Amino acid sequence: MGKIKILIVDDNSKKVGKVSHCISSSFSDVEVEISTALDIINAKIQLRDKVFDLLILDVQLPKRIGETINLIGGIDLLQEIKSDTRLNSPTHIVGLTEYESSLVEQKKEFDENVMSLVHFDEMETYWENQLKTLISSILKNKNQILNVSNLEYKYDIAILCALERPELEAILNLPIDWEQTENQYDDGALTYHFGTYQSKESGKLLKIVAASSYQMGLPAAAIHATQLIDSFIPKFLFMPGITGGVKEKVNYGDVIVADVCWDYGSGKTKIIDSVRTIVPDPNPQRLDPKLNSQFKALARDSGRLAEIKGKFQGQTPDTSLKVHVGNLASGSSVVEDPTVVEEIMQHSRKLLGIEMEAYSVFLSAALSNKPKPQVAVVKSVCDFADSSKDDNYQHYAAYTSARVVFDFINKYV
Repeated sequence: MGKIKILIVDDNSKKVGKVSHCISSSFSDVEVEISTALDIINAKIQLRDKVFDLLILDVQLPKRIGETINLIGGIDLLQEIKSDTRLNSPTHIVGLTEYESSLVEQKKEFDENVMSLVHFDEMETYWENQLKTLISSILKNKNQILNVSNLEYKYDIAILCALERPELEAILNLPIDWEQTENQYDDGALTYHFGTYQSKESGKLLKIVAASSYQMGLPAAAIHATQLIDSFIPKFLFMPGITGGVKEKVNYGDVIVADVCWDYGSGKTKIIDSVRTIVPDPNPQRLDPKLNSQFKALARDSGRLAEIKGKFQGQTPDTSLKVHVGNLASGSSVVEDPTVVEEIMQHSRKLLGIEMEAYSVFLSAALSNKPKPQVAVVKSVCDFADSSKDDNYQHYAAYTSARVVFDFINKYV
C-alpha cells in the first residue's frame, strides 16, 4: 500500500478528532499523514506548502480563528484553490458538513467542484463508510499510478522541430554521433533520427532522438510531441527553431527561451462597443524553475555567446547574440501584421516572441503519463512578425537556437 496525505479543514476540534480517528483506525496498514486547519488562512498556508491527496472541507468556516464564521467559507476556499496558482490543488476534495442547511444550499457548488458533499452526524456511522470508500478508491488509484511511474526514462533527450529545414538541419549538424539514414525509424508520420553524445560536464553517454513535424502549427506539434513522449519516454524534451520577435526587445538571432507560454487565440468572442473582440482566456504553461535558472546562467555567459555567433559561416546581424528567458505566445497562423503583436501585448507587455508550436509542446508534456519529460522551447528570432519578413536570417537563427540547446545539454544534462 502507498502513502496518502490528507488535509482536514474544520473549525470543530471534536469533529476533526472523530474524522482523524476514523481514518487512522480504518487504514492501519497504510502510511496516512493527516494535517489539520481550523481556519481558512491556515488551510491556505498548508495548501501552498504541500500537495494533498484528499481535502476534507467543512462548508462553514472562519477566515481566522476567533472571527465570525463565514457560512460559505469553504466555498470561498474552493474558489481560491481554483484561481490561485500558488495553492496546490488536492487530487480529491470532499465536503463534510454537520449543517443540513449547508447540505441543501451548497450541494450544487460541491457537485461542480468535488466528488461529494457528505452529511456529518456524530451519532451515525454512514459518513464513516463514505469516507472509507473514498480513501480506498484513492489508494487504489495511487498504486496504479505508482506502477506506471516506476517506468524508467528510455531516452535522455528528445528534440522536436517544426521544420525539417533549417531547424532539424541545424540539429543534425551538431557534433552528435547520429546514426546513418538507413537506421532511422519511420512511423508513417515522423522520421526519427537517433544519436549518442558524451556530455562534457557529466561524462554520461546520452541517448538522443530527433524529429521534425510534417507541418507547422499547434495541432501537428501536439500530436508529434505526444508521439515522441509516448514512444521514447525522454527525460528532456527540447523544441528548438525559429520565431518571430518583438521589435526593439530582441534582435535577429537572439534566442528566446519560453518561460511563460500560451495560446493567444484562445478566448471568447464578444461584441464590445459594436466591435467584435476576442477576450483572451489563456491557460499558460511555464518553464520548470530549475531550467529557468540554468538557461539564465547560459544567458549571462556573453563570451560563449560571442563564440557561438563567431563560428557561424554565413550572414549575421550587427548586434551581439543574446539569450532571453521570457514570454512567448503561440498561435495558429504565421503573423505578418504588427497590429497582431500590438493586440497581444495589450495583455502581455513582457511579450518577446510569437510562433506556432510551443504551447502545444508544453501542454502535451504536462498531460503525458509519468515519468514526464522536462520541457524547454528554445527559439531564435528570424523576423519581427511584420510584412518585411524575409529568409536572410533563418539559417543563422536555427543555428543559434540549436547551439544554445547543445550548450544546455553539455552543461546540465
